[in-house]
Amino acid sequence: MDKVKVIKDQLVIHCMHESRTDEFGEIRREISRTYQLPPDVDTKTLKSNLTARGHLEMSTIPVSHNWVGELWDWPLQSADGVVKVTNTTEKFEVGLDVQYFTPNEIEVKVSGQELLINCRHEVRADAFGTVAREVHRAYKLPADVDVATLKSHLSSRGVLTITANKR
Repeated sequence: MDKVKVIKDQLVIHCMHESRTDEFGEIRREISRTYQLPPDVDTKTLKSNLTARGHLEMSTIPVSHNWVGELWDWPLQSADGVVKVTNTTEKFEVGLDVQYFTPNEIEVKVSGQELLINCRHEVRADAFGTVAREVHRAYKLPADVDVATLKSHLSSRGVLTITANKR
């Protein structure tokens, strides 16, 4: 019975931690939390996702993708992080190489007039030690961008493309 909802400008989370029955009756542990949302959050596009580790992730622009399998985790290369920005009279587009991240490790959101992209790996251990990756990018959106049309897509080659129409 986990619920995540927005009431006015607040995020309300209610989760069932444990529910079991013993010889005396039912035992139930629940948690409820309320968070004040920043004033620039568009609550109509707010999305939530529960990770396999039980972490609740919130984002406002979903990352669409057509991935079918696991991505091989290659070491960082010198061309990592290449960015392409297109700003025409019809559209605004950002292309970013994020091939070392899976869709659930990528967050795209808007804060004011900035497009924010956050990518993060949990620390992973291998035969040689541990690996952790984190990328934070911020782009100032042109004044004529229609923020309501922002969409992001992650290709199977690891290119994150974020597009928006102009007004």
